[in-house]
Amino acid sequence: MSEYLQLPVESIEIGAGTIDILERLLCLFETKTITCIGPYWSGIKWACYKNSLKFDEVMGDIAYVAFPNSRDGLLREINFDHYEYVIVDEAYGDFSDQSHFYEGRENVIVTKTFSKSLSMPGLRFAYCTAHPSYIDALKSESHRYSINTAVQSILPGAFDLIIPHVQRMMVTKAYLENKHDCLPSYANFVRTKEKPPYNVDVQKIDDFYRFTLVDMDTLDSLKQA
Repeated sequence: MSEYLQLPVESIEIGAGTIDILERLLCLFETKTITCIGPYWSGIKWACYKNSLKFDEVMGDIAYVAFPNSRDGLLREINFDHYEYVIVDEAYGDFSDQSHFYEGRENVIVTKTFSKSLSMPGLRFAYCTAHPSYIDALKSESHRYSINTAVQSILPGAFDLIIPHVQRMMVTKAYLENKHDCLPSYANFVRTKEKPPYNVDVQKIDDFYRFTLVDMDTLDSLKQA
């Protein structure tokens, strides 16, 4: 992983999914208040309650941001100097041209996962990068079953599968956005204003339908007659 990511081992930690890394990270901030930038994943709020941390939707010492956002697929501005610490969740990051993974800010930890990049949430694998002092602290909170044998058997070759997978999905994204009236999205889904004509249950959020990307062959098989 170190060779593939072009990062020193001291700047990388792994875990059994993003929630594992987040839970360990939150253990380090016992007296702090967590807040979120933009719509947030419910798991972060649950992790705060589990660790007896304060959660405030408006103000906090430590910020969590999904980049791109998991609800609306948008990228939000982050004032890194405004917070003691910022957790950037890039679960959807491989579908966007923007990333904070290699910026190397001392008060930032960036997490990534195979959940969306390879459509493999069941593998329960995530990784993160941060200043070595934070990585050491995360490792001190790790347990012996941080990753399973299935993950061990496919790493690090799985990283080579990400770009081809994302490229296939982006072909579908371009097709859907050209064919339907869509709102901007930088994640692994499009936001159509009208329900798309496919044999699949599409969730409506606010004023748009959230259509998760598939490859073009699968999309063709879902077309309504």
